[in-house]
Amino acid sequence: MTATRVATPDPAPPARLPDAGAVAPGERHLLAAMERLARAPDGWAAVALQLSRLGPPGPRPYHARVARALMQTAAERGDGQVFTIRNGDLVLLCRDSPGASATASDALRRLFPREGDDQGGVVREWRLPHGSAALLAYAVERIGENQGAGMEEAPPPPAGIVEAVAAAVAGARPQDLLRRQSAALIDLAGGGARVTMRVLYRELTFSLETLEARLDAPARLGQDTALLLHLGRFLDLRMLRVLRLDAGSGTPLDMAADPATALHVNLSLPGALSDEFAALAARCGMAGPPLGVEVSLVEALADPDGWARARARLHAAGVRLVLDGVTHPALLLARPAALGADLLKLEWSPRIAGLPAAEQAELAREVALADPARLILARADSEAAVRWGLAHGLRRFQGHHIDQMLAAHRVLACPQAIACTLRQCTDRAAATGPDGRAGCANLALLDAGMPAGVAPPDGP
Repeated sequence: MTATRVATPDPAPPARLPDAGAVAPGERHLLAAMERLARAPDGWAAVALQLSRLGPPGPRPYHARVARALMQTAAERGDGQVFTIRNGDLVLLCRDSPGASATASDALRRLFPREGDDQGGVVREWRLPHGSAALLAYAVERIGENQGAGMEEAPPPPAGIVEAVAAAVAGARPQDLLRRQSAALIDLAGGGARVTMRVLYRELTFSLETLEARLDAPARLGQDTALLLHLGRFLDLRMLRVLRLDAGSGTPLDMAADPATALHVNLSLPGALSDEFAALAARCGMAGPPLGVEVSLVEALADPDGWARARARLHAAGVRLVLDGVTHPALLLARPAALGADLLKLEWSPRIAGLPAAEQAELAREVALADPARLILARADSEAAVRWGLAHGLRRFQGHHIDQMLAAHRVLACPQAIACTLRQCTDRAAATGPDGRAGCANLALLDAGMPAGVAPPDGP
């Protein structure tokens, strides 16, 4: 992608720069550098990465780390410097020979394509002296907004975090750590005039928020993919042990309590290849529900041999294999359907709805190639997500909006629901212990997910 140069007349410069004493050190250094360049601007250029303009879910700490490393390389080539504004933006000032700024802006545009809330995107470039006024106007505007905002950098994992998490997992009651969520199949009939739903499976997962609350040192387990992969063996062991010990308990953790509804568990590749899981699969094959295993795309790509062994073993045992964590860029670039999983979980993001028409068309082609019948739209947390999925041929959904739809059907059909709210019904369905389910007078309906044979009064 080629950088777009500024060719239009520049706006008039602001009356004066902000008071240097009223801004943060990084911004103060940027203003000082701009004042020096104003005296001899020829041959210099500036590139701004407007991370503050990223659409939902917004910038992440790794965005700044990756972008800063790239911009720092350009700065070293061009006798320049990288500055950080408190709203999260990064600004590169450097000599433009031999094209250091253009190389940096092109690379940034590839990393952050059309992510901004305007047509200009998040990358801007100015060649001096022509762009001096526009650069100055940008600096004044950005320094004056979102004071103290910026991205919150996650603290590095404390020493002993693996042992601390393992101890927290081992010492907690299973029902305090495990949550369940239903996925639903949405059927359309009569050209979409009639819509029905049914529960496809229930997924058991560890609540990372609960685990984090039990740790002495602050940690954000969900934001550290490498740490989660490393912790997988502890989480796998605890999950498999809980399912073995709770057999026959009649609780939501009893696999045999609802043999008609499939059970999905998240496992690492070593967990899926373990003897403990082989024993679980054998029990499910005899008397339990259909079983599914969800493995992350990151792990499958990192260990292709382990993935191939797990796929062969699970298929031989009659266990459904699900490839989890497939983002829409991964669907476009990695062609994950070729890995041979039974189902793929495509993660919904609000950014999908805002993609340009050409990228929407490309994504639609990839969805068709992957086969919509094999796709589950995960993180379907809004009506917009469900509508997008249905428009692209998807019928399998999982997410908060699905939880609410199922709860609405239960509340409408349940004679004991007169004092229940939609949120209470949703939360109780996710709980696996008696404390979280307290207050429900119709546990049979709660565990069924939704009344059988009931069509929603309104479309999704």
